[in-house]
Amino acid sequence: MPSIGEIQRHFEFLAQHYKHIVVLSVSSKLSGTYNAYQLAAKALQDKGADISIIDTKLNASAQGLVAQEAARSVAKGVKGEALSQSIRETAERTTIMVSVQSLKMMVGGGRIPKKLGSLLLKLNLKPVVGLSKEGGGAILGLRLSRTGSIAALVGRFMKVYRKQGIQAYGLSYIGDASLATSVAQIVEQKTGMKPLFVEQASPVIALHAGKGSISLSYIAK
Repeated sequence: MPSIGEIQRHFEFLAQHYKHIVVLSVSSKLSGTYNAYQLAAKALQDKGADISIIDTKLNASAQGLVAQEAARSVAKGVKGEALSQSIRETAERTTIMVSVQSLKMMVGGGRIPKKLGSLLLKLNLKPVVGLSKEGGGAILGLRLSRTGSIAALVGRFMKVYRKQGIQAYGLSYIGDASLATSVAQIVEQKTGMKPLFVEQASPVIALHAGKGSISLSYIAK
């Protein structure tokens, strides 16, 4: 994570060129980035700079979906508080689901409560994990096999697709892309919708989710 001083210098530069600055932060429950943004922005805000720091309560591919939607809004001329409100509303409709090979990395990194995680590791169950409404780690389901975990991922997606509709979706993966590509193909066959992206996750995500993990994120209508 960059220092507060580095973030502040970026804000100072942007404030010289733009009237409104909107920052999309990953979930404050998962990272100190949100608080760092707030501290870095305060001095400029006190001087009248229009800087909005939004806690999306998301991360990874879900964060990417919200950022892309925000870029579309900007291209349409949405700005200021209307843009911030649009981003918050989109974030509330956005969900991330992750199939992991093992919970070991998430338990070690504090994403999943240690007692619960240790029990699940002993049972060797294959979980589907996600984020709570507050942006903290949550277990969405448990399966006996990785195949079952992937099926649960797609099943949850399709349930939302049939009930509410899906505005957009995307996938990220750690390591081999083949599983994520296969899931994207299955979803496209079922819905006729192409993913906005199928991308390698960042090293920071890899550190917490572990090799072989894939995420399926979506914005519900």
